[in-house]
Amino acid sequence: MEHDPETVDMVRYIFRTYREGAAKGPIGVTGLAHHLNERGYRIRGKRFSIGTLHNILTNTAYIGYVIFNRRDSRTGETRPESEWVPIPVPPIIDEDTFYAVRQQMADRDPRMGEAAAKINTNLLTSRAVCGCGGDGCGAGMMTSTGKSGQYRYYACSARIKRGPDACTGRRVPMEQLDDLVVGAVTRHLVQPERLTALLQTWLDRSATAVAERAAELKRLRARLTQLDGESARVIKLVRLEVLSPDDPQVATELGNIRAQKASIQADIAVLERQLDAGDRRITPAIIARFGDLLRRKLDESDGRTRKEYIHLLVDRVEVGDREVRITGRNAMLERAIMASQTPGAAVPKAERKWRARRDSNPRPRR
Repeated sequence: MEHDPETVDMVRYIFRTYREGAAKGPIGVTGLAHHLNERGYRIRGKRFSIGTLHNILTNTAYIGYVIFNRRDSRTGETRPESEWVPIPVPPIIDEDTFYAVRQQMADRDPRMGEAAAKINTNLLTSRAVCGCGGDGCGAGMMTSTGKSGQYRYYACSARIKRGPDACTGRRVPMEQLDDLVVGAVTRHLVQPERLTALLQTWLDRSATAVAERAAELKRLRARLTQLDGESARVIKLVRLEVLSPDDPQVATELGNIRAQKASIQADIAVLERQLDAGDRRITPAIIARFGDLLRRKLDESDGRTRKEYIHLLVDRVEVGDREVRITGRNAMLERAIMASQTPGAAVPKAERKWRARRDSNPRPRR
């Protein structure tokens, strides 16, 4: 697998410009898209967009490997990492540059770092929706106020924007719904036994995956040694004049050996990186510490911190006439637990969703 030679220089320019900035100083993804388009740059004949640049700046193919079998083609779900297939490709960006760019992207994300302070701290913004079990329209719920701002609510955006013909709507006191969601998450999610149950499949799989990678790494290293031996035997036959150095078969054989070694060395590098991460895999003790961390963060008086953790754990809050349903996915829990093991690490950006099963809670009284 080779990179398109027409895009290699452009990709290098994109990484360099994002990392070092343009003439006017630091540049983000949006600014970089404008910068490229204003100068008439195109990739495969198309203008640059934020999505295109994000895909380029996060593509591991540029540092030497492509991951196949990452997602189930039928469901779209991410497969277990042990089933991923890394395919080596020639690198065109060095790893220091690639990971420096990834760090800059995380630092500049509006939901992280200093930029997050400019965002409203309403806990369930972009999470609460109108209706549960078919009793609402499914539109997002937005901030609404009463008595000149004295009271604050989450209200159906469809009704606010288009009137009662769009939805009979519902309006819930903001503080009541916030407290209900935080209380439910604290009771049903952050307890060690609940976290362990949610992550049991991952816990069982993680040890097996690490063992499988270690075995594959051992096999590949043995094969590399075997190829060194094969190369030495060919060279020895030439030295003994059994084969002529001008024999095309000698060059072909040595070339095949070199190609196999390069491929195996790339596979070994990927496995070694995976095993480095595997050494930090989740354990029951780490789960217990993470539960304590969550409880502390959900009790924070700082609204921004509390919102970051709720958005990390909760994907959707369906607000019905009789109940509130809270959902999410386990994958984000796994990522958050791993991130919590790095001192001073930022709150991981929410990818959505933890959901081993649905949890419902009585709707707050008006």
